[in-house]
Amino acid sequence: MECITHLVYEKPDLLYAKDDNGWTPLIYAIHHNSSLATRELLNVKLSIGYEIMTQDDISTTAIHIAARLGHCETMEVLINKCLGCSEFIDSKGRNILHVAVESNKTKVIEFIFQDESFTSLINQKDNSGNTPTHLLVASNFEMMEMVIDSRVDIHALNDENRTPLDIASSDEKRETLIKGIAMDRNIHNEKSSLSPNSISIDWYQKELEAKAKNSEAYFKIVDNLVLVATLIATASFAAAFTAPGGFDSSNGSKQGKPFLLKEKAFQAFVVSNAIAFSCACSVLLGHVYLLIHRNRYSEADDTEQKSIDDRIAL
Repeated sequence: MECITHLVYEKPDLLYAKDDNGWTPLIYAIHHNSSLATRELLNVKLSIGYEIMTQDDISTTAIHIAARLGHCETMEVLINKCLGCSEFIDSKGRNILHVAVESNKTKVIEFIFQDESFTSLINQKDNSGNTPTHLLVASNFEMMEMVIDSRVDIHALNDENRTPLDIASSDEKRETLIKGIAMDRNIHNEKSSLSPNSISIDWYQKELEAKAKNSEAYFKIVDNLVLVATLIATASFAAAFTAPGGFDSSNGSKQGKPFLLKEKAFQAFVVSNAIAFSCACSVLLGHVYLLIHRNRYSEADDTEQKSIDDRIAL
C-alpha cells in the first residue's frame, strides 16, 4: 500500500493511465477485489470513483464493475467513499442490482436487499423497462429466494407490458415463489398499514382462478361452434344430393340434371350451399388444429396461451 500511495502522490497522472485494454489502476484494484488498494486510490483522488468508463462497448462505472464481479468488500469501499454512487446507472439504464442479477452474483444481491438504504434500486427499471425482479424470474430460480420481500413490486410492467408475475407463471416453481412474495407482503401488512401497492395471496390465487375460468369459457365457446359447424356441414352435404325440385329421370342427355338448373333461385342455392359446406369444413379442420395446442394449454407460458386464445378468437 505504501508503494501505491507513494507512486500516485508523486505522479497523480498514473491514476488516469490506461493499459492496452483500457483498464485504469482503479479497475485493476476492483478486479482483484483489493479493498485496501481501492481505498488508497480514492483517498488520493476521490473523483476517479465517479468516472464513466467503457467496457464491452457499454458506458459503466466502478461500482457497476464491482457488482458484476461480485466483490462486496470493494463495493462497500466505493459506496462509503463516493456518496451516491450506488444510484448510478450504465448506458443500458441498469443499476448495480440489475448487473448483479445478470451476473448471478448472489452475495451482491443479498448485500443490496439487506440494506434498507438501497430500497430504491429494487424496483428501478432499465432501458427495456425491466426491474431486477423481471430479470430474476426469467433466469435464475435459486436467486429468487432472496427477493421474497414486501418491497418487491410484482405488478411492474416492462416495455413488453409484462409483469414479473407474467414471466413467472411459465414455471410452476416460480409461481410458488411469487406466491411467497405475496405472502410475505401479506404478513408485512399485518404489522403496518396497507400501502396502495400491496397485494395479498388471496388476490393472486383469485387471479389464477379467473384466468383458468376464462380459458375454460373460451374452449366451451369453441365446442359449441364445432357442434354448429358439424350440423351445417351435414345439412349442406345432404342438400347436395337432395336438390330442390328433384332430378330428371327420363332417358336422354338431360338425365340426372336438376329440373330447376336454369332457375336463378336454384343457382343461388347451389352457391350458398357450397359456401356453407366449405366454411363448416374449415371450422372443423381449424378445431382439429387447436386440439393439438389445447392439450398443452395448461403447460404453456403466458405468450403461448395468449397466442392460442387469439387463434380461438379468430
